[in-house]
Amino acid sequence: MLNELTTERITSALRFLTREARISQEKLATKVGMSTSAVTRRLSGETPITIDDLERMAAALGYSVRVTFTEAAECPTSTK
Repeated sequence: MLNELTTERITSALRFLTREARISQEKLATKVGMSTSAVTRRLSGETPITIDDLERMAAALGYSVRVTFTEAAECPTSTK
C-alpha cells in the first residue's frame, strides 16, 4: 500500500508532467474519462490514486508506469 510520502511524490510528479505537457486538468480529465473534480482530487492527494488511475493519467500525458520491487535488505527504508 502507498504511504503518504509516496503518494505525495506520485501526485507531485503527475502535476509536474501535466504542466510540462501544457494540458489543463480539464483536458486531462477528458482524456482519462474522469470528471475534472475527480482528477483535481487525485492530483491534490485528497482522493487516493489507484494504479489504474496512475496508468491512465500517465498514458494521457505520453508516459508509462513502471513499478519495481526491491528486496527489503536493499531498500533504504528497510525495517530489517
